[in-house]
Amino acid sequence: MSQYLSQTRIEEPIWLEADDILFLRNRISEAETRLESLDGQIDQRDAKLVDIAACRNVLSPIRRVPSEILAEIFCLSYRPNGNWSAYYDIIRSTSILCRACVAWRKAAHATPQLWSTLCLNAENNCKFLHRQFGWLEKWVDRCQGHSLDLYLALPAAKSRNGEQLLFHSILCFSHKIRLLDVIGPPSSYLPLIEHSSFPLLEEVDFAIDDFPDADDTVELLPPQKIDALLGAPKLRCVAMREFTGLSFLTVLMLPVEQLTSLKIISDFNSSNIYVNLLHRCGNLVNLELGYDSDFHPMDNASFPICLPSLKSLSLHSSLLGWTTAPHLEELTLRYASHDFHSFSIEVAAFQRRSRTALSTLYLEYFDPQDEGLANFTEDLISMLSVFPTVSKFGMRYSSFDVNPLLRALTADENRQALLPKLEHLSLHMDGSEDYSSDSSELKAFILSRWWPDDDVGGCVSEGSHGLLRLQKVALGKRYFKALDITPAPWGLISWY
Repeated sequence: MSQYLSQTRIEEPIWLEADDILFLRNRISEAETRLESLDGQIDQRDAKLVDIAACRNVLSPIRRVPSEILAEIFCLSYRPNGNWSAYYDIIRSTSILCRACVAWRKAAHATPQLWSTLCLNAENNCKFLHRQFGWLEKWVDRCQGHSLDLYLALPAAKSRNGEQLLFHSILCFSHKIRLLDVIGPPSSYLPLIEHSSFPLLEEVDFAIDDFPDADDTVELLPPQKIDALLGAPKLRCVAMREFTGLSFLTVLMLPVEQLTSLKIISDFNSSNIYVNLLHRCGNLVNLELGYDSDFHPMDNASFPICLPSLKSLSLHSSLLGWTTAPHLEELTLRYASHDFHSFSIEVAAFQRRSRTALSTLYLEYFDPQDEGLANFTEDLISMLSVFPTVSKFGMRYSSFDVNPLLRALTADENRQALLPKLEHLSLHMDGSEDYSSDSSELKAFILSRWWPDDDVGGCVSEGSHGLLRLQKVALGKRYFKALDITPAPWGLISWY
């Protein structure tokens, strides 16, 4: 105990027995009592105050927190509320943590997880590119044996000297990068991708802004395709958000054969480049592909796209007719065609080819009002009927009269209905029309798919003819009003 009380500052955790705690509390109490009788004796009062402060310092609960628990608290405290991004000021967060006291700084520097994520935002701060980057080496050294997740935002304006300094610093530890998330025009980070080595890289996410002008488009393209990522044996997940007239895939080669997750959201209006890519993605488990075009591909491809390992698919509607995915479990379709009847036929053909036991289905951007489709509801119901195993179904960002669909989903007296395995329904409707005027259709649907336990002989989940009991309904307040669904539980419905 004496060694703790004699230290002017404590840099390590303290281990106290019950007797030690009792001793310190008694000593504080005695010192406080003694202070009352020391009026006018300044030296002795100061000594007692110092003694009380020393005891309270030793007795502070934070002193007794094990290093492992303190490290976990640090890691939880510096994480952002949302997703990681280059715009999160992690440098400031860790700096505040390390300035609290010498003990915390020492504990923080000894916590590799705290330094395994680095966010650098130079997009709107050109001065950042002209800083000295020696601190980067210290940051990476504190990772110790951990890999590094790097989030980087770069400016559109040219700052060659600053970028070269930053890239040179990053290249020194590119062999430790596990995740690379980059935002900015290709002109800013092509040199970084082209000249780096990524032996530990597992995930990449490129948010690509447009080239500044047409001259740069020609000037900045490398004479040969960039093949740096082909030397990343652990790369499994690739995401690309392309807001440019030129796809980054025209200059970047991906090791598509080893990818398990691929996400591409693009303004690039030719789908052939994606078709050629998907032909070689035999190991994909998750795929999300959205682009601004209703052009049907296969102009230069001689065989359909087969994705035998795929479990989750979010796809632009024009590619579905050429896709087969026999093990698919989750499907999200974005409607962008001008002929919904043909689209529904393509969906049915996809299911005949794949014969998948789909569990989750979401349909997005379905708006027949713009196209004047008189038979939209009939085609929609016919399309849904080819997925009898779906247990979770939703409509997102769509605008149409849902009452006919609700009637088809409503179970009859024999407990037969469209989507008999349905347990979760969500309706996120857009547009100006309010479809809440006839709430009786919604109420009838809910009550027909939820029943008291004794109605099915004690079975809580499955009724006759394989009809499953409804578990959750998510509705938008703007289009659906609160309604009385007694005897079903009120918690069955959630609002957003």
